[in-house]
Amino acid sequence: MSDYEKEHSAFLRRFGGECAVLLKTDGAFPLDAPCDLALYGSGARRTVKGGTGSGEVNSRVFVTAEDGLEAAGFRVTSKGWMDQRHPSCGTTIKHFAANNQETNRYGSNSLVSERAMREIYLRGFEIAVKESQPHALMTSYNLLNGTHTSEHRDLIEDILRCEFGFRGIVMTDWIIGVLNAGKKKYPAPNAARIAAAGGDLVMPGGPGDLKALLNGLKEGAVTRKQLLINASRVVRMAKKLTEAANAKKEEKP
Repeated sequence: MSDYEKEHSAFLRRFGGECAVLLKTDGAFPLDAPCDLALYGSGARRTVKGGTGSGEVNSRVFVTAEDGLEAAGFRVTSKGWMDQRHPSCGTTIKHFAANNQETNRYGSNSLVSERAMREIYLRGFEIAVKESQPHALMTSYNLLNGTHTSEHRDLIEDILRCEFGFRGIVMTDWIIGVLNAGKKKYPAPNAARIAAAGGDLVMPGGPGDLKALLNGLKEGAVTRKQLLINASRVVRMAKKLTEAANAKKEEKP
């Protein structure tokens, strides 16, 4: 990080601790340490008032605030909360990526340069993957530079898996009927193209998706090898969570 970013990160750590002190002393909302606190959210900047000018600082806002709260004597449960309390469940982070508006959310096309993607929209996911290795990731509804994020192999395989080192499963957001209804500028996501891009789960899934997948296999849009790779990731994750749940049961007296 640059000196500017280091200075802002240090401020966020102090900010977390000072907020904790205020929470403990303000009569309207007293909290005693140790106390369980959980922070959730994204540091992605949407407007000039929505964060600092640094994608690095924005992406780390919750991490650094957690550090400050811990330094003030609070126990921050959002750190490892799912793994510790519910070992048979997994954390899913979303929406990947450049999910920037609600208007026409099913068919919007986010036109983003590579620099903006890496400094703003991908940095938070990179930190989450490299420092926490979540169990799953959900793609977004929008297209990215003309391609559905769920069908974007460069995004899923090259960046997320190969570059960031993500070892979990990738699923779509809920692909529902409205995506196929009426005249659209862009075609709806297709199960075969999603699988070919490295997507492991089409959610919520149905007979139409199975048909599209089989047609894609027959027509060469997706290979059997890729389907086996995708399926193996789902099986591996199911096995991992099941073994963790069984181990937790065995620990009980």
